Amino acid sequence: MNDQPVYRHSYYGNPPKIELRPDLTDDQRNQIQNLIHNYADIFALTLLEVKVVNWHKHHLNIDPSIKLPTRTSQHPVTEAQKDWFFSILDEMEEAHVIQRVPGNFIKALSSTNPAPKEAGKIGTTRTEILQKVNAECIKNGLPPFWEEVREPGELNEAMLEAVESSNGAEKKTKWRVCHAFTALNKATQVPPFP
Repeated sequence: MNDQPVYRHSYYGNPPKIELRPDLTDDQRNQIQNLIHNYADIFALTLLEVKVVNWHKHHLNIDPSIKLPTRTSQHPVTEAQKDWFFSILDEMEEAHVIQRVPGNFIKALSSTNPAPKEAGKIGTTRTEILQKVNAECIKNGLPPFWEEVREPGELNEAMLEAVESSNGAEKKTKWRVCHAFTALNKATQVPPFP
């Protein structure tokens, strides 16, 4: 087992978000570190790290006689959604993905809404189910069946305690930003991004 500390990769002074487990071999660790370093733009952790594509511009061919919506109604959001949504909008504005414009500048307006990611909708993951099966095996005096979900060196008591303490824990839904471009899509053919 490798005794090296967990590798943490961060950008622009942000807290590290990519962590490598300490049980990797030196060769595995070096390969992963090199991959992350060489393709840092693919492993972007914030919108500020996404590289600008300045070698391609979209041009939409829209018939000027088509009336596009300049007002839209926003879906109601919960307080938790609002906090997340506003922070993402602020981050998008800081990264120059979006910008505030005066009302007379708007040619077409589409709603932007938070939507749960698929993982947030499915509930319990496969790993969590297998960990619960292992816990039931331990409770009934049987050895854990699914070794693949067991942490290295984890004792039966620790596994049982971890499963039982997570049973009452509330899952945090992960969100994504969705733009409703229905009216724009009806008015023109949006070209694919290269």
